[in-house]
Amino acid sequence: MTKPLKRKISLTGYRLFFILQLLIQGPVSKEEILAEINKNGSIGEVGEDTIRLDINTLKSAGFEIITGGKSDGYKYFLDWNPLKIDFDRSELVVFNRAKRAVLELCDWEFIANLHEVFLKISKFVKDERAASDFLNFGYFSSIDFEILKQLKTACKNRNLIKVLYLSPNSGEKAIDIFCEKITYKRDSKKLHLWGMSPQYEDGVYLRVDNILKILRGDFTKHDNKLKLKTCKYRLKHGVGENFKLEEYEKITANTPGFLEIESEIYSEFYFIQRILSFGAHCFWVEDDKIRGKILEKLQKMKALYQ
Repeated sequence: MTKPLKRKISLTGYRLFFILQLLIQGPVSKEEILAEINKNGSIGEVGEDTIRLDINTLKSAGFEIITGGKSDGYKYFLDWNPLKIDFDRSELVVFNRAKRAVLELCDWEFIANLHEVFLKISKFVKDERAASDFLNFGYFSSIDFEILKQLKTACKNRNLIKVLYLSPNSGEKAIDIFCEKITYKRDSKKLHLWGMSPQYEDGVYLRVDNILKILRGDFTKHDNKLKLKTCKYRLKHGVGENFKLEEYEKITANTPGFLEIESEIYSEFYFIQRILSFGAHCFWVEDDKIRGKILEKLQKMKALYQ
């Protein structure tokens, strides 16, 4: 608990700034405001009527505060903030350089944390165009960060959730998935949620930017583990400098003519796509069934150009 303030200050003013801080962080209800105030020993106990008066005081000072409906839990939303910062060009350049450096790291959790910081700062940026540029995070601008937070928790606890997913091939559909991990790769520039689904024989991976909403979550920890099979494949050495082993791959042979790699197959579809991406550099795949599916795909691709 916060220690009582020793300096003589206006408790009303301090309380107003305290409530404003909560509003800047996100939607908040009267009950949540009261709970936070009760944790702060510097303010003292207040009632709901005091909170209502404080909200009206902030409104009269120019803060546009909207009260949500029943579906929103009657929470207060800070819609516009009159306290603005006029960043000059050189200051915005520094912020954008820092942002680009973080994006190059390809650490999606770090990027999400930085976006949250930038989002809070953007509410104080005076120029709307500058604020928009401030929040331009490239691919991550298409991500719903609230959904991403829930997915992170679901992966940590290995939860079963149901998501509404926009499939590039079949449109919107509901998918149940036991969440395993979230990955972000430099080559694809996409976030993927990986896991198991009762609807599919294989492991599944879903693009996070195509997850429209989480329909339901069972937040009990599960111990379901996908039994991964392995498959070896061979690549000519000319595959290029951009080739990198995946997380579940290892080199089993390195001869003058080729590399032999053993891969644990989490998703057969993903593995086949990876093999196809190597083109003529991949000349041998161990598993007969997978090799047959690859040849079938190649024949269909060939037919399109005939």
